[in-house]
Order: sequence, then structure tokens, then C-alpha cells
Amino acid sequence: SGPLADDWAAADWEPVSPAYRDDAGDTFHRNHFGYGSVGVLTNDTGRNDLRLCKVARSKTTLWFMAECSQPLTPPEGEAWMTLYVGSEDASKEGSQFKIQPQAVGRQAKVSVLAEDQTWKSRGTVPYRIGDKRIVLAVPREVLGLSPQGPVRLRFKWSDNVCGDTPMAWWTDGDTAPNGRAEYRYQTE
Repeated sequence: SGPLADDWAAADWEPVSPAYRDDAGDTFHRNHFGYGSVGVLTNDTGRNDLRLCKVARSKTTLWFMAECSQPLTPPEGEAWMTLYVGSEDASKEGSQFKIQPQAVGRQAKVSVLAEDQTWKSRGTVPYRIGDKRIVLAVPREVLGLSPQGPVRLRFKWSDNVCGDTPMAWWTDGDTAPNGRAEYRYQTE
């Protein structure tokens, strides 16, 4: 997936590969009796049904695109269309970056996971939304990547997941890919 002619144009994404797919229809709301005396279990966090993700690059920027089955909900709340990115460095486990689009200003807040396991602000990056799509433009330097070297990373999109715990990725909102899994993106 080389550079895009126009960083944001929907048509430019068609030839970009690979295409990372997620199962559709997994944002349904649940309201059912639990086992034994648990009572009714309710979860209505399903919102944006993620179905397709892609990554494109230039020497200076990585673009992350997520497409949903239906038009995107308005950008609101801390958990709206969040991107997690991690290094392929074997000494690091999990995501080192969390990129959260903000409702105002078309900027996404970039946070880095500190040694004390808390998220620390690292600035902002631009994003745009279309009917069913969001695109984040992330400078390589924000992720600690050189302009000349290969790109090796893992990433995951989530929407309306309540908290950063891996269990919430199974029960709340939607994630692509599901659960603790992550997509891998690698260039030579």
C-alpha cells in the first residue's frame, strides 16, 4: 500500500491492500435472561459496526482507515472510533499508542502508554470522516518510525468499548479484529 494521490479521497482507498476485514452484524443490542438467578443481562453499547480497515503510507505519514456497515454515528464520547497501535518489537506487548478522535476540531488525541501503565498525552493528529468511513493521518515520527525504514506494527480499531480492558473488547461496542486480536501491518 503506497502513498495515496489524495490523502483522504474514498476512491484512492480501493487499490490499497491488504484489506483487513471484520465480521459484520456484531453490534446488536443484548437484553436476555442470564443463567440461574443472574437476572436480565443488558448491553446496548453496539454502535458503529466495523467491517473493513486499511493502512496506507508515505515517507512521512501513515493513514489508517476504518469503514463501517452503516453511516458513522456523530463523534462523541471518549470511546468513539478509537485506534490502538503497537510496535512489532518483541519486547513490547500490547498497544503503545491510543488515538482518539475528538468531537470538536477534527483532531484526534494521541496518547502513549507510559511505564506506569497510564496513558500520557502526546499531541494530536488530523482526521476526517465520510458517510461510513474515518481516516486518521498519523505522522511516522509520532509512532517512533523513521521515514526510511520499514513499517512493522499491530493495530486495532474499537468503538464504544467501555474501558481499556481486553475483556471489554469482547463484550462492549465493536472491535476490529474481535477480542484481544490485532491486525499486523508490515512493509519492506
